[in-house]
Amino acid sequence: MAFILNFINGIAATTRMVNRIPDYGEASMYMLTMPTNMFASFLFGYTTIGLFLAKKKDLMRYTGLAGVFLAIAVGFPLAFDSMFLEGSDPSFSMFIMGPVVSLLVGFVLLSSKMWNKINTV
Repeated sequence: MAFILNFINGIAATTRMVNRIPDYGEASMYMLTMPTNMFASFLFGYTTIGLFLAKKKDLMRYTGLAGVFLAIAVGFPLAFDSMFLEGSDPSFSMFIMGPVVSLLVGFVLLSSKMWNKINTV
């Protein structure tokens, strides 16, 4: 789920960036977050496949935590900007879903009890 939502955040940031390209001030937030969301999405996908195929699953844990860190580092500021700073009224933004789900994945990866359940599969 984190893989899909961060990928969607990267695509949506690209769309918003292209729509605002004449005004680079507004498009700069999307220019900064698009590649990071895409890379976080790649790390989540790599982690998901690695949990099934890798022999060293601890490496997959670190890869997943790197994806969590990237998704949180750029996702929450992007969502805050989209929800509160862009329009005249505060509104809900789907940009918030990627970092929230990534945060939940981070809790699962950090929790040793949950990690032991994943690691024994």
